Amino acid sequence: MNRKQKEEINHVEFPESVKREGMPDVIHSVDAAVIPLKKMDLFLGAIPSKIFENLALGKPIILGVDGEARNLFIHQKPCGIYVEPENPEQLALAAEELANNPQRCIELGKNGKALVEEKFLRSSIATDFAAVAAEHLSKTVKSNP
Repeated sequence: MNRKQKEEINHVEFPESVKREGMPDVIHSVDAAVIPLKKMDLFLGAIPSKIFENLALGKPIILGVDGEARNLFIHQKPCGIYVEPENPEQLALAAEELANNPQRCIELGKNGKALVEEKFLRSSIATDFAAVAAEHLSKTVKSNP
């Protein structure tokens, strides 16, 4: 914030904190969401929750997360652009690519919304979990009369 003021940078904003209820309005106000994590092996299995909120609202992502998240949201169904974690040059290029191609933003956003609806709705996950639990319980009861 000091640098913005000192260098008179006018294209960067630092908004106030937003409560959870206000997040859909924030997400609707952007063209894409940046999802960054540090470049650590620990995060190869991570899927940041903010991915789902943005995709559910049809926003493409710039994904700075490798591993499982990259596989799901870039390779299996392209919902955004992957950038190497902690690589500001790739991040800038991805942002520029999406800014210059609004049709691609729309396409990636539609893919993301469809993916969330296909695989990540809480009601579907709960139903699937209940079915797996019931099957497991049934097998356990049969094998332990």
